[in-house]
Amino acid sequence: MRQYDLYIIEDLFAIYFYGREQMFFQLFKECHESGEGIKDILIKQVEYITKPIPTKYIYSHILQELGKRTDLIIKRKSFLIVNKRGDTELFLEHKKLHVKSSGDMFAEFIFMDTLKSLDIHFFALDLENERFGWLKPLKDRKYVK
Repeated sequence: MRQYDLYIIEDLFAIYFYGREQMFFQLFKECHESGEGIKDILIKQVEYITKPIPTKYIYSHILQELGKRTDLIIKRKSFLIVNKRGDTELFLEHKKLHVKSSGDMFAEFIFMDTLKSLDIHFFALDLENERFGWLKPLKDRKYVK
């Protein structure tokens, strides 16, 4: 089973740390693995660089984009795609989105592509397998001289 957490990174930090995503990953990893002494400080740092999840907005967006799918099960705080290729559930929480998936990655991509269409800086983390990255990479700014 694969599991991901998706956080919305504040615009200022997303732009400044673009290309240095390893630093975000390290912060989240240390926050997850640290002991009681430093954990409170790391939690405050994570809260500072992340935004709350606009759950109503995301919920309605997913309903609008995926609502006609026959393999989509709509729950109160999650969405579940179940088909013969595998199943994936997307949980909507206050500070993050959580994805649990088994089988083929197809259903994961359906959710990820739907979230990518939003103009939000989502940062995805798989702490167990040490994978991370932007759902939709930021575009480089082009300056006119």
